Amino acid sequence: WKYYDQGSMDGYDWKQLDFDETLYLWRSGTAPFGYANEGMYMAVNAATTLDYGDNSANKRPTYYFRNTFQLEAVPSSNSVVTLDYQVDDGMMLYVNGVEVGGYYVASGSPYSSYTKDGHFEGSEPYRGSIVIPNELLKAGANQIAVEVKNTSATSTDIFFEASLSTVGVEENMLPATESLNIVDLFEEGTKNGLTAVFTPIEGERQRWELGATPIRINEVSAGNDIYI
Repeated sequence: WKYYDQGSMDGYDWKQLDFDETLYLWRSGTAPFGYANEGMYMAVNAATTLDYGDNSANKRPTYYFRNTFQLEAVPSSNSVVTLDYQVDDGMMLYVNGVEVGGYYVASGSPYSSYTKDGHFEGSEPYRGSIVIPNELLKAGANQIAVEVKNTSATSTDIFFEASLSTVGVEENMLPATESLNIVDLFEEGTKNGLTAVFTPIEGERQRWELGATPIRINEVSAGNDIYI
């Protein structure tokens, strides 16, 4: 990754593919990135230590990261591309200059702002994924840009790492006719992802042959604070 931990990038086109990091003294480093008070989890897990400034009571609010990746072709409609990340405390993702989504960071937040509602992580960074719309990707070079925000000027730690993954879905998939095993999404030390696939059934006769009946969702969890 290329990263900048020396202050504000407000007013610069740092999210764009053609941005020249060398003009602004961006550094190169290996994830995970972070800093922490002695004895905290990130003190041993961070491969690249970020600079929070000269005053531990007034640490920098925002850090910037860039990475370029190549695609032979635009992903098909049957492919799902995600950025899988770990962060403490919040982040916003941009792909080829376009804001895609984030975690507890308001859209258009300036360098001086912190996470929304003072959000902070506890003893471990948050693990999440953001789906990258295929229409934002192109054949050739593509640019990922991430801004990571702290919760306050006195925060004891910060952390960031991320990777890309893609899932291909076969065409003309039919509904399963056998029961499926339950996947434990909360098993410690694992990271699982589920992609639901729906294919229209052609006609009433095929519906009966497959033993399929219409599905009606009649209950939705209102508290999406863990998984949606």
